[in-house]
Amino acid sequence: MLLERQNRFRGWVRSEKAQLGNDGQSASGDSNANISLTVEAGPRTLRPASKAILELIHLLNLQPALLTTPRTAPAARSRFLYAPSIQSGLTAIPTSPFAFLRSPLRKILLSTILRKPLRKKDRFTDLSTELSSAKDYDESLDVFLSHRLGPEVARVMGSALCHGIYAADSRELSVRAAFPSLYSVEERGGGSVVRGILKGLLGFGKAAQEGQAADYGLGIVEALIRGVAVYSF
Repeated sequence: MLLERQNRFRGWVRSEKAQLGNDGQSASGDSNANISLTVEAGPRTLRPASKAILELIHLLNLQPALLTTPRTAPAARSRFLYAPSIQSGLTAIPTSPFAFLRSPLRKILLSTILRKPLRKKDRFTDLSTELSSAKDYDESLDVFLSHRLGPEVARVMGSALCHGIYAADSRELSVRAAFPSLYSVEERGGGSVVRGILKGLLGFGKAAQEGQAADYGLGIVEALIRGVAVYSF
């Protein structure tokens, strides 16, 4: 039995067409404009991190329906965070080292980043040896960020990340299930998130990623999605 309070299935997933202007006239008064927008209720875009989804696109021949946004596009590079304790209004998330040095977010990140390369492994430093060696060990995103980058980073950025993507509590969401890339970065850094990020910037770990991609049948989807930040249909 399936219970649904609406008169349709699919939950939040819905696409609707919205026409700009009335009687063929745009809101700006241009009678020649005939603009329609597709408004998504629910998920709007996907990230190309999941090779399984890319393989499904290939198997279902959905390549012609792909709509991609490259990483260099302003829409992909312009991200904002609402953090009243740091700055009134919206705070732009830096996308380059120069932007980071000018960002108000440097106050909570810079000291942590400068200290981290000098520290030993972040993972399991306060846990027993038996628990730390367990392959199925997991922790919440809040605990993960608090222990590695500090409680303020976890409160300001981790909480916003969970709310924006999952509408969930960062203290209850599994970091391995919801943000496996964070866990992988720490693996690459030998237990340090910062070292993992630095290794990624220097190109370490690319061979492993290419090996994982070879396990999936992606066809031309792999080329279509290269350099893409998000995609839709």
